[in-house]
Amino acid sequence: MRQTLRSIKRARLLFKITTYKKTLRDIHNGRQFGPNGPQSDEALFVDPWAVKYQLVPEKKPKTRLFTQDSSGLVLDGDWDLAVTEISKTRKYQACQAHFVDGKSWEETGIYDHMMSKIANLGIFD
Repeated sequence: MRQTLRSIKRARLLFKITTYKKTLRDIHNGRQFGPNGPQSDEALFVDPWAVKYQLVPEKKPKTRLFTQDSSGLVLDGDWDLAVTEISKTRKYQACQAHFVDGKSWEETGIYDHMMSKIANLGIFD
């Protein structure tokens, strides 16, 4: 019971801290970029057919970026230059083979690939 109460208090505190950080980030972005600057947890509507590239996972910044905590964060540097065509990724090709060509997930090879990643890394997506 005590442990549960502590966990609830800790979760509430983390929520308050995260909310505070996001509020400060939104104020900063408003000052730096004007009224059209990015806001935390802002919904962005993107045409999925217009998306052609993704960040190369190995080249992403080595911090806790690209998580919910970093919503609305503006980064400098050249982190966005390391990209690959989505159509050349293993996941895309497996989805193409499964949904368009009618192959089973096992036939696409993605099942074995993901199981190998999980075996080596513990967790993988």
